[in-house]
Amino acid sequence: MAMTSWEVTLVSAAKAGDSMAFEELYEHYYKKVFALARTTVRNDSDAEDILQQAFINAWRYLDRLADPSAWSTWIQRITLNLCYSLLRKKNLAIILDAENEIGDFEDEESDELLPAVYAERDDLRERLGKIIDSLSEVQKQTIILYYFDELKVDEIAQVMECNSGTVKTRLSLARKSIRSEIELQESMSGQKFYGIAGIAMLGLGRLIAQQIEIHALSPAVSSGIMQAITQSITQGAIAGAQTAASAAGSAANYAPSATGSAASYAPSAAGSAGGCAAPAAPPAPSAYGSQPMYGQPQPVAGQYAQQTGQMQPMTSQYAPGQQYAQQHAGSRGTVLLLLKPPPHLIR
Repeated sequence: MAMTSWEVTLVSAAKAGDSMAFEELYEHYYKKVFALARTTVRNDSDAEDILQQAFINAWRYLDRLADPSAWSTWIQRITLNLCYSLLRKKNLAIILDAENEIGDFEDEESDELLPAVYAERDDLRERLGKIIDSLSEVQKQTIILYYFDELKVDEIAQVMECNSGTVKTRLSLARKSIRSEIELQESMSGQKFYGIAGIAMLGLGRLIAQQIEIHALSPAVSSGIMQAITQSITQGAIAGAQTAASAAGSAANYAPSATGSAASYAPSAAGSAGGCAAPAAPPAPSAYGSQPMYGQPQPVAGQYAQQTGQMQPMTSQYAPGQQYAQQHAGSRGTVLLLLKPPPHLIR
């Protein structure tokens, strides 16, 4: 599903340094990011860390997002990069199925229908959850991006860096696996719902969304992560401002003062009458503390800090907890570049 004009406006505002707009983006997208991260790294704690770092990196690199309407795919690509980096550190790998492209992919708007009772009974919800968890990681990622994020096939291909045919294959394999496993387990349990006339049916997308909500973050945890993101951005702004001020001070140390320049090169009155006089002697050692030849660094009013997409005046009043509007300077500081997973990780 294409981003709404409201979402695109939020991204544009965040690129211009509007922290409140960025917080709105977090509120709108954190569930999607967390669901993809949890599916990939397989535990809540790591997924929470990735959620936090994904939005910190998004803020720092937001000026690189040329098209605000590409935010939904861009943030999930950042998420997958962080997931793969963590898996690499843990010596884990994403194992792909044998995925020969198939030609019977259903229409993109179609949906697998399953008995509604799988959304109503606790035991059947748990059974469906285990069936979904048994899919390969890339199939789970694909159905989350397709059904929960509501991305189109070509958008999923951008996130997962594969071709559209591969996305279609993964969707078809996931649907068939879920349907076949449900039929098998119903046969083994003696309780059959699938394929029985008169049984109410629900789309697979609704059921997957319900499964994701079961494992969703609590409001308290989500709020805590947003506060940590805010703190990190604030600290980055302070560090960036300090770096800019230090650089300005260093430059001032090497700039000759007006007094020094005049004293060094202006001829004396005696020299004017009888030729150029010798250069003036340097100040006595005792004078360097108060009147050095080269001026001491002075505070620079309105010093501009690191690039933030919109240049803003640096102030000396940065402090954690203040409104972001005075904290953007240098907030998009240096962090590790997100890397595409190496070939040995996808096999």
